[in-house]
Amino acid sequence: MLAKTAKKYDEKGTTYDKSVYLVKYGKECNCAGYVSTAMYEMGWIGKDEGLWNNKELHDKGGCITKHPEKFQILHPKKTTAECIKAGILKPGDVVGYDVPHTMAYAGNGLWYSYGPKSGWREKPYKKAAYDNKIIYTIVRYKYK
Repeated sequence: MLAKTAKKYDEKGTTYDKSVYLVKYGKECNCAGYVSTAMYEMGWIGKDEGLWNNKELHDKGGCITKHPEKFQILHPKKTTAECIKAGILKPGDVVGYDVPHTMAYAGNGLWYSYGPKSGWREKPYKKAAYDNKIIYTIVRYKYK
C-alpha cells in the first residue's frame, strides 16, 4: 500500500512543497504525511488523523494511543539492526526515530520511506544509514 500511496501522491518523484499531496490535501508531504496517508487509505486511521515520531509518538487526536484494540505500541530503544536481528520488527510496522523520521518496515531489512532527498520509490529499499540508529517507537496494526 505504501508504494501505491507514494506513486499516487508523487508521480514525478518530487518532494515536500512540490508534491501532489500538497495539491490534494493542502499541506506539504513529508515522511510522516506519507505513512499517515497510507494508514488512512488502509482504513487504519481517519482522514484528518496522522502520526509522527521523535523520541515519542505524536498522534493527532489520539488516533493511535486511544485505540489499543487496533494498535500495539512498542518502545524497543534498540538499533534498527538489533531489532531486525531479534525479530522485533514485522512487515507493516511504522517506525519512529529520534532524528525525527518515520518509516514503514517492508520486511527483510527493507523500508518504505519518503523524504526531501529520496522522494518516493516504488519498491522498498535498504536504508543502511539507519542500521545503527535507535528505534524509539514501533506502531503495529493488529490485523484481525
